Amino acid sequence: MKNYYRKIDRTAKYIAANVPGVFDPIPSWFELLVQEGTLRYNNDGMIEVKVITGAWQLANSGEVVVLQQGGDVYLVEQEDFARLWIKV
Repeated sequence: MKNYYRKIDRTAKYIAANVPGVFDPIPSWFELLVQEGTLRYNNDGMIEVKVITGAWQLANSGEVVVLQQGGDVYLVEQEDFARLWIKV
């Protein structure tokens, strides 16, 4: 499921998806992030996201992977995402 968003105080566009659980389907655009080198699957099959600082962060179920127009990737807790982004 692909959803488009923008930050409440900005005009830049974003795509966002919840980090899937073990039995949930993986969003198709995650493969594009793998090809770009900003998302990977570790040895345990867990998703890791290379955030804008350059660090790899483990993405837990319930968090949101957000891709900004231009390529920056964010990993955001669900509550913060709901507070800072709106659907367009």
